[in-house]
This record gives sequence, structure tokens and C-alpha cells, in this order.
Amino acid sequence: SPEMLATIDELILQGTVLDATLLIFERYDSEPENSMRLRWASNFTKLAHDAGVKVAAGTDDQGTPLAGKLPNIHDELERLVDTAGLSNLEAITAATYHGAIALGIEERTGLVRPNFYADLLLLHDDPTLDIRNTRKIAHVIKHGQLLR
Repeated sequence: SPEMLATIDELILQGTVLDATLLIFERYDSEPENSMRLRWASNFTKLAHDAGVKVAAGTDDQGTPLAGKLPNIHDELERLVDTAGLSNLEAITAATYHGAIALGIEERTGLVRPNFYADLLLLHDDPTLDIRNTRKIAHVIKHGQLLR
């Protein structure tokens, strides 16, 4: 719609990072309008991304019925790829660098660079080949310290 395109233009003009949080639209699986909302949000996210809006990976849904499935970031990455059409690498960027930009901390985190905070996941398999590989965690490094 013209309103949707105007909103996307304004997001670009303002330099806004879109925190899509697609997972929230699956909160109530039994509601018939849920699939419509997820399709709409996914389509908007894809249009915005394709137009040049930076997309961040939101994980707001931490309540029932998805409780116990934390962290939700893996589910959100899958939705960004499967329903919004981002590439695997674009989804990973949404969860890392674009999240840092949204928080205003991109000068010290969000990328693997000298003098940046070293919060890293080392994975068993390549997530650029299959986004579900983000679940195959080999090691966690937080603040430069190996936790697992």
C-alpha cells in the first residue's frame, strides 16, 4: 500500500533500525488471524529490508506458550530467513551488528574486530549454509572468557 511504502521511506530517511520481532506473531497459534499477522509482518520486513532498512533480530516473546524455549534468538533468525526472505548472513547481521546499531553501541560491539567486546558463539556447523546451525553451539565466549 502507499502508506506502507511511505513508512518504509520514512524509516530510511530517519535511519531507523527495524526490530521486526516476528516471533511475537506466533505467540497464540490457535488464533486464526495469527497467520495473517505473521505474513503481514514478514512481508513488511522483507519490503523494508529490500529497500535498505537495517533489520535487527528482536526476541521480545519470552512468555507462554513459548516459555522454556529460550533463547528465542534462534527462532527469530529462522523466521527472518524463512518468512521474511533474508539470507542466512543477513539474519546473523540482524542479530549482531544491526542490534548493536539499534542500541547505539556499534563502536564497541556487534562485529569481530580488535578492541571490540568479545562475546562470541563458536558453532559446530556453518550457519551461512543453514540458519538452524546457530543452535549447534560448541563454545561460548563472553567478555573474552570461555564459558563453555
